[in-house]
Amino acid sequence: MRSKVGSSPVSEVGGETTQRATRMWMWIRPPRRAMWVFPVLIGILVVTFSALGVSGSSTSLLGSEGGRDGVVGGSPRAVRSDEWLVRTPMVVGQAERGFSRFAEVGVGQHDMSVLGDFAVSSWTAFFHPQSTLFFVLPVENAFAFEWWSTGALLLLGTYALFLVLIRDWRWSVVGAFVLWGSPFFHWWHYPAMTAIASWALLATASFLSSLNPGLRGWHRWWRVGATAYFGSCFALILYPPAQIPVIFVTLALVAGWVIPNLRSRSIEWHSVALHLVIVGAAIGAVALAFASTRSQALTEISQSVYPGERRLPGGDGSVGLLFDAWYGWSFISNDTGMRPAILNESEASSFLFLGLFAISGLFLIWRFGIRRNNEHRGVILGMLAVVFMLLVHVFIGWGPLITKVTLLDRVPPGRAILGLGIASTVLLVLIGKIVADAEIPPRWRGLATASTVAVGGAGILWLGAQWRREGMPIDRSTIAMVL
Repeated sequence: MRSKVGSSPVSEVGGETTQRATRMWMWIRPPRRAMWVFPVLIGILVVTFSALGVSGSSTSLLGSEGGRDGVVGGSPRAVRSDEWLVRTPMVVGQAERGFSRFAEVGVGQHDMSVLGDFAVSSWTAFFHPQSTLFFVLPVENAFAFEWWSTGALLLLGTYALFLVLIRDWRWSVVGAFVLWGSPFFHWWHYPAMTAIASWALLATASFLSSLNPGLRGWHRWWRVGATAYFGSCFALILYPPAQIPVIFVTLALVAGWVIPNLRSRSIEWHSVALHLVIVGAAIGAVALAFASTRSQALTEISQSVYPGERRLPGGDGSVGLLFDAWYGWSFISNDTGMRPAILNESEASSFLFLGLFAISGLFLIWRFGIRRNNEHRGVILGMLAVVFMLLVHVFIGWGPLITKVTLLDRVPPGRAILGLGIASTVLLVLIGKIVADAEIPPRWRGLATASTVAVGGAGILWLGAQWRREGMPIDRSTIAMVL
């Protein structure tokens, strides 16, 4: 078998165990120039749009000219109400107040460093890097930087994770665009949601890469430090309903990757333990400092209805959560007609759960590609486990004891889909990579494809028919186009 570019021949010394371990740590990489093209292009785009002061905000709906005032291209979307009606005006207000920590917003005074992901003159700004340019640039340019850098972090975090998992920059780019392009992020466009996914993925990628036994000294420890920083950024967003499902996905990713490597002795358990202790201590110190200096605000939040005292048993989620993103254009083009189907327009956003649909096809080809692929099998099994856990919580419920212990009783179905969306993307890319590389008989490949299409198509047809019965503006031609 030929070795790929950047790899070294597999050593035959030490028998089968050594060969397997070496294969898992070959760290096959594309030429450095190719690997860095994607991050460099993303950086250029962020800098360009920030310098021009151009963002994707729909705040023109607050102005004149029928919502076209200041629009460079495209159309403002009323369905993004959480963005243009809620958060963006608060961002501008925060700039006008000089980024003070306390502000009269809504009812009473609020601690802005706890309330949301806003620019605040405080040490916590270090853990919100996408908002730091508000302190030095005009608000239009700083807002544009926050807008594009938030998406860039998601792209780069996903790209970095897949580079570690599959070491193929092409599939990594595909995975980055699949997750970043999900309707959930662009429709809702609440930066905290994107940041939660971004910091979790960046922390996971840096932690796994730090375990490379070929790294020594500074090359290893800067990755450990980056993991601690990204983890602290994640922790200080302070929105448990969305963070909890993402934490489970992160834990499943780490366990699914680390355990097979420990069993093959590609990595040592004491390295894993040492890195975990350092990262945990650093994140814990930051969290403790945050909690001790914001105790009053945190106490008030804990005494609120949501996200404080409300507890949910789970099991009340609609199957539409898995399929309504396919009808996204119906919401956007006829939002007034679709409003009876949703309670919060922004929260009607979801993911195109291709990875979840592909699970049915995955089991048909398991013995041809996955069972023999020890490197990716652990991560796939981890993703299957967390998908099962979240789906049971959304549609059935785990019962009071389990939901309390796992903190899932704080996670509404509409927030659990963030974890499902990330897991779905990981499954999609890993399944795609394995299928592309494996020798699967045409008959089984066709059956797996048919099964995947059947599951997704059945859900799309079911939801379209249900909305037609409820009088929604969904005709048969719309269903046919979506299908």
